Amino acid sequence: MGWSRTIAWSLLGAAICVVLGTWVVDPLTARFTGQLPDVSSFRPLVGSWRLLLVYLTIAWTLAAFGEEIIYRSYLCNRLTDVLGNNRRAQMIAILLRAYPNNIPIAF
Repeated sequence: MGWSRTIAWSLLGAAICVVLGTWVVDPLTARFTGQLPDVSSFRPLVGSWRLLLVYLTIAWTLAAFGEEIIYRSYLCNRLTDVLGNNRRAQMIAILLRAYPNNIPIAF
């Protein structure tokens, strides 16, 4: 698959997310809670690409560290505890933890 095809699929996926968010998720949220989500705290980002880049950098960094700390470390330790807390349990926990991360990479 070439870059143009990859970019086209990415744009299509983004468009689907926007459409679903606007016409499905927001109306369902309003129906169940009685109000739409308050996104007014993001108003300073409108027209400010520099501030957007700062916020994205912070969000992506925190998400990356959160995944590493919570998903990899905590989950691996809990799996080891459940499986017997020995060397064999550690190896199985590492394999079980790594498997879901590598499925998307295979495609």
